[in-house]
Amino acid sequence: MEARNSVIPLNTLRDVNSVLVNENIAAITPEEHKQLLKIPRYRDELARIISVIADERTPATDRFRAAKELKRMREGGGSATAVRQQENPSTEVPRVMIARDEIEDEKMRFVSRAAYGAKAAFTMQMAKSRPSSASEDAEGFYTVNIEAAPAKSESGGNRSFDWQNKITLQLTRNEIVVVAAVFYGFMPSCTFSSHGPANDKGFSMERKDGGIIARVNATGRSYAVKLTPPDIFYMGAILTRQLLAQTPWLDSQMLRDLLQGAFSDGAAQPGPAATSTQPAQPAGAEQNNAPASDGKYHCSECNYTIDQKITDYSTKKYGRALCLKCQKKR
Repeated sequence: MEARNSVIPLNTLRDVNSVLVNENIAAITPEEHKQLLKIPRYRDELARIISVIADERTPATDRFRAAKELKRMREGGGSATAVRQQENPSTEVPRVMIARDEIEDEKMRFVSRAAYGAKAAFTMQMAKSRPSSASEDAEGFYTVNIEAAPAKSESGGNRSFDWQNKITLQLTRNEIVVVAAVFYGFMPSCTFSSHGPANDKGFSMERKDGGIIARVNATGRSYAVKLTPPDIFYMGAILTRQLLAQTPWLDSQMLRDLLQGAFSDGAAQPGPAATSTQPAQPAGAEQNNAPASDGKYHCSECNYTIDQKITDYSTKKYGRALCLKCQKKR
């Protein structure tokens, strides 16, 4: 994963105190830190407050408010009375774990993860969409680009890929949420189509055999790679960062809770019923099961044009739109 130095970790009390001293706030002593962390409700709050103070992009009023919250916490948290108020005191003192994101928009293209299979390669890269006339996308939104390329036939057992014939597409603001739900394990699969100027590109993600099958297709081409758990972790981190960049008022736990709540039905009912078969729509548009913008339905595997009857049948039986040829393969 690239651009590791763009994230400054605050893993220890020493790191936290360096932020506080820089803001003319008294450092937290080890004993005070220990007392604060004995109170369960203070643990997440302390991490949140320090992250707000540390982020220079946060408005001054919010940083000032966070400093006042920290002061109140320190005045009450270190007392014996506050410690006795907890029903189950914790004897373990965890470290404060914070990561301050300093990845600039123009450097996002350097943050990516690639996965390689026997027949194809797949990459995920941070990106930001172009500004749109839609009010919510007037400045663009944080998303990811995905690419897939076929393997070359090389002598000597060397493995390389034909990036000249790659398929590239960018996730819409709705698609990145659904894909993140698959990576987090709240959805078993998702399928999207009608990408590109000719509406001839699509992709799918499917959890299978301890990994995720990432498939990218265009007319006459389809490349699939199985993502390993490390791939899922690093690509999931990319998805998480982009969603948090788009919703800076959330933290990672809030994001996870929202994804779980939004896709709880999908998590509770694994299989075709939880599969998304929505075509890609322009940024800011609502997605539904209507045909693509060309007025036609397309196979989610090979992008072949199919009629509504076949679409309805395959969606009901297989959880996605499939032509007759692709149905026979399943």
